Amino acid sequence: MYKIIFSDVDGTLNDPDLKVPQENKDAILKAEGLGVAFILCSGRSYSSLKTIHKDIGINPKNSFVIGFNGGTVYDIEQDKVVYQDILSKELAIEAIEIFKKEKRPVEVFIYLDEKNVLTEEGSKWAEEYKNISQVDMRFSADILGDAKALDNIVKVIFLSAKVDGELLKSHLLASLKGKADVVFSSEYILEVGPVAASKGNALKWLCAKKGIPLEQVIAIGDNYNDLTMIEAAGMGVAVANAVDHLKDLSNFVTTKESHQGAVAEVIEKFIL
Repeated sequence: MYKIIFSDVDGTLNDPDLKVPQENKDAILKAEGLGVAFILCSGRSYSSLKTIHKDIGINPKNSFVIGFNGGTVYDIEQDKVVYQDILSKELAIEAIEIFKKEKRPVEVFIYLDEKNVLTEEGSKWAEEYKNISQVDMRFSADILGDAKALDNIVKVIFLSAKVDGELLKSHLLASLKGKADVVFSSEYILEVGPVAASKGNALKWLCAKKGIPLEQVIAIGDNYNDLTMIEAAGMGVAVANAVDHLKDLSNFVTTKESHQGAVAEVIEKFIL
């Protein structure tokens, strides 16, 4: 029997309005009642994930969330970070320098910590990103200069149309491959994080901590940043709206899309 479920949030658990469908909430709590843990695993910060965790109604006792694409594991009950791997400042600066040379319609968002984000003055997407991610936004007239003056940088993300993001990704990988993780977490968001940090590694770390064999793990996702946890889990699941590459590598693909209760479909099939 499966003992734990790791689920991506945006594009997997949430609907397009970034709300968790009621059928997903009900199924999660039914699974929890059978002793199956449910772990939110996202590119979001853990402060944002705590809000979603509470909204679903998951019992905080011995409960965790995984943020920053595996860069942080947060203990809900103890209210503290228990595992963290952040991007080196040198690599973050290198990514921002490449971005500045591109001069394409791409915006940069620099996580100073799990709550504070720095972006350029005149950003078109700052307010929307602030509301979605529940972060405090700061603005800079000289993003590269201000980034160099920071003590540390947790992660860097770029928002753009897919075509511009793909071109930027190719240039970032030319310089950062093997040194940093460069991956799309959605069609519009390209993330740069520490090379060792991944959802798959965080999944393995938490399962080892809980004493749960990987064969008893379900992982559910929709995009490229979910690939490592899909591969690590005994049952890797792609939702119906997932990218094709993830579907090809998953053990199971749902018939429902995220807004239709794809997570509930998984729980009903493999748990209930």
